[in-house]
This record gives sequence, C-alpha cells and structure tokens, in this order.
Amino acid sequence: MLNTAEILQTVHMIAEEKLDIRTITMGISLLECAHPDPVQMARRIYDRITKKAERLVRVGEELEREYGIPIVNKRISVTPIALVAAAAGDPLPAARALDARRGIAPRGHMPPESLTPVDSEHSAIFQCMAGHPTQVRRLILTASGGPFRQWDATAIRAATPAQALNHPTWRMGGKVTIDSASLMNKGLEVIEACRLFSIAPERVTVLVHPQSIVHSMVEFDDGAVLAQLATPDMRGPIALALGWPERIEAGLSPLELAGRQLTFEAPDLERFPCLRIAYDALRAGGGAPCVMNAADEAAVEAFLSGGLSFGAIPGVIEET
Repeated sequence: MLNTAEILQTVHMIAEEKLDIRTITMGISLLECAHPDPVQMARRIYDRITKKAERLVRVGEELEREYGIPIVNKRISVTPIALVAAAAGDPLPAARALDARRGIAPRGHMPPESLTPVDSEHSAIFQCMAGHPTQVRRLILTASGGPFRQWDATAIRAATPAQALNHPTWRMGGKVTIDSASLMNKGLEVIEACRLFSIAPERVTVLVHPQSIVHSMVEFDDGAVLAQLATPDMRGPIALALGWPERIEAGLSPLELAGRQLTFEAPDLERFPCLRIAYDALRAGGGAPCVMNAADEAAVEAFLSGGLSFGAIPGVIEET
C-alpha cells in the first residue's frame, strides 16, 4: 500500500524532475491455450491475447489523464511459447502456425470512447457491437441501391443529374446523393467502417436493402446476427451520438413492421463499379483511398456541371 509520502514524492518526480513512466505491461497466461493441433492452438492464443488486452491501450490512456503521468509504451508479456507448444509435440509446426496468425484479418474493435459514429450505418454497427467487440465475424452494411437499382447498365451510363439526384429514400446534399446513385458512397462507408472498427476489408460486406429500415448488421462468431432497425431518419443516429450511452428522444416515427416486406440483394458490381473501386483502393492502402476520394469529388462536380456523363465517373476515378 502506498503512503502519502510516496505519492507526494512521485508527484514531485513527475512535475519537477519530468519523470515519465515509459511502459506498462500486462501479463497474460497462455497455458490454457495448449492444444495438440498447432493451428487450433494458434487460434486460441490469438483470441486470448486480443480479448484480454482489448482495453490495454485505452486503460493506459485513462491512467495518463487521471494521474497526469505520461505512459509511452503499453505492452503485453505472455507465457513462453515453448511451454505452450510442448502440447503439440514438435514446436516447429506451432511456431509456423503462430507466425501465420500475424496476418490474420483484424476481427474488429469498438472506436475510442470519445468517438460515437453519426452516419446511420456506422451508428447501427456501433450499437450492435457494443458489449461484443472482439467476437465479430463480419460487418454487413446496407445500401438502399439508389435511384438506379433496377436500371440496366446502358440507362445508368446515360443518366442525367436530375435523375441521379432523385434518391428514393434519403434527402441529402448533391455530392452524397450522386455518390449514393453510383454506390461510391457505400464504398466510402466500407472504408470508414474498416478504419473506425479496426476490421479487415474481407470482413465487411454490402447488401442492397431498398426499404432502408435495417441500417446495418453485425455477424458474430457463434453465427448470430444483430441488426439495428429504425425508420430512415438521421435524427436517430444524431440523437444517439449526443446522448450515448443514454438514449434520448429523437422524434422518430414508430417503426411498424406488420405487413411490411424487407428485402436484401447482393450489389451488382458490373452496373455499379464504384463499389469495387473503393474496395480496391482500401486493399491497396497508403494514400489510395484519399486519391480515390479526390478523384470522385472532381468527377461528381464535373457531372453536375454538365462536363461529364454519369457513366464516365468510374473510369475517371480508376484512371487517376
């Protein structure tokens, strides 16, 4: 137990002598992860570390703020792998399996506590993931499909600005509405979801849901899928962001599901190539998503001003 003198001495060392605590270390026992199958063992180790250390950085930052102590490194210390790998007999396959796990697709984490998403899709994911952030198999973003969902490719390429701005569900600004018509907006939301929830692109899928009632879904490791439903009204996610973790009255109309049909379909990447382009930019990494976004900004502006056809937008983005 620390006494008052020791606490005051530590405060003096931090304030006057500029002491910082370079590292906090979390110890994690891996002994119970032992398994004769090295691949299964590696999966157990990965899951145990990610679950136990899920809040390590966040707690370290909270301690920094609470006590005014800078903490440079937040790290973990685990049981020597040789002890765990002994259960598999030859430790070499176990080492190879563990090494392979380094490239595992990130399985998802909640954003920092100071950040609550406002976009309806990410707000829905945020609500569904709450309480189970490390057990996510995939995120399912829904898209209305825009005004051209049932148009053929030839008609889509020839669409006018007035037609593209006629969104069937949402009333938004010009740029976002055009991006919704091309599904580029959904591609940007996929990128946002990967960054916001620390999840790999292959764990994020898109479903076209023209009724815009299911705002997004999260599938968990046990096969369960949680969905967030509400009438399509941005007052809902805005109110949630303002009040979280409390829920405040947002003025939404009650959701009546009786007699209502909810449908889902896979997006057509041939007719809507902008979604594919967004995935390609996300996988390319680096500045590719920023370049893609800038090219889309310029292409949409040219389309709205009459200098570019709707069908030419994907090509301009892809060639940039």
